[in-house]
Amino acid sequence: MDEYCTSVKMHNFEYKWKIQNFSSHIECAENQNDEIAFKSTSFTVNNNTKWHLKLLIHGYKNNAKDFIGLFTYFDNKNEQPQEVFASQIFFLVSFDGKKIKVTRSRMHKFIAITLNSWGYDKFFRKKTLLDYPSAYLPNDELTIICELNIMDYKSISIDNYPKLMNNQFSDDFTKFYMNKKFSDVTLILQDEKIPGHKIILSAKSPVFAKILDYDDDNNNEEQNNLNNEIIINDSKPEIFKTMLYYVYTNEIKDIDKVELDLIWTANKYKVKGLSEICEKKLCKKIIIDNVIDYLVKSNTFHAETLMKYCQDFIHAHIEELMKTSKYKDTEKKYPELIANIYRSSVVGNQRKKMRIYEIPEENNFKFTSFVQEKRKE
Repeated sequence: MDEYCTSVKMHNFEYKWKIQNFSSHIECAENQNDEIAFKSTSFTVNNNTKWHLKLLIHGYKNNAKDFIGLFTYFDNKNEQPQEVFASQIFFLVSFDGKKIKVTRSRMHKFIAITLNSWGYDKFFRKKTLLDYPSAYLPNDELTIICELNIMDYKSISIDNYPKLMNNQFSDDFTKFYMNKKFSDVTLILQDEKIPGHKIILSAKSPVFAKILDYDDDNNNEEQNNLNNEIIINDSKPEIFKTMLYYVYTNEIKDIDKVELDLIWTANKYKVKGLSEICEKKLCKKIIIDNVIDYLVKSNTFHAETLMKYCQDFIHAHIEELMKTSKYKDTEKKYPELIANIYRSSVVGNQRKKMRIYEIPEENNFKFTSFVQEKRKE
């Protein structure tokens, strides 16, 4: 059976749009009580997707009359691809040339013709623009920047996957770990603030994806000033950073020092592949002195591979372990856990020798890959 894995390339594009005499357009729309819409020139990203922006003086819905609306349109009507996933961030440019972030990043599926637009009917309050023209309308000119991030899916044969993914991760997203560049979320670990990137966190963890998926439909300038911060208080900082490093690199720092708590954190955030690698590594560390601790923790953390290996190890050394105080304490605290072992083991002369499993080395498969394209000026 042929097996394939999907990799994801990320194409970043920045488009600047200037609209002159903007206050006059607002005044004209107000006097005529009529909608005025502006359409930008078309632009192309990655040579295969066409886009344009549309600005509405009166927003889009009846309750958006006090706002200007801003939307992104996907124009691939007769070309491929017909569907793309893309996120967008809109900025205004101030009088001193600085970018003012107005909207948050959010991934959306664009489908040519049927679902080809996405944006904000309440993009920015008109009164704010008119009250502070020197800040937002220098020379009566509104300047908008659209930062578009487009995901490009490609299927790769599983036979070539390990080598390809290794190279892509080492060359691409490792450099964004703990890096403020393009960061759009902050992870707070006690007194430490770590820059993060929503699209990477969401791709590797459905838990982060849910946390970061909020509704922007009622977006306004007050909401836009809120900081994107996630407080992490359910994991040790070093354990969490080890998991975060894996999210960005598909590698585990100091893999020989893997701790049981890393399995709990990996399962908590449902990070793809991390728990399985940790369990296999920890299986190799099991000895008489720690097998009971590993059994209890693996049961608590729902680490099935590690728990099965602990049970098999105990089967093989049951007489030896029954003499230890730790085994007796565990029997009192976790009677059902020990009872499960008894049900599948035979003590004494009929005890079968445990079959020693060869735990395979961690595979090199990479679960999600991104390629960062150079930003077009």
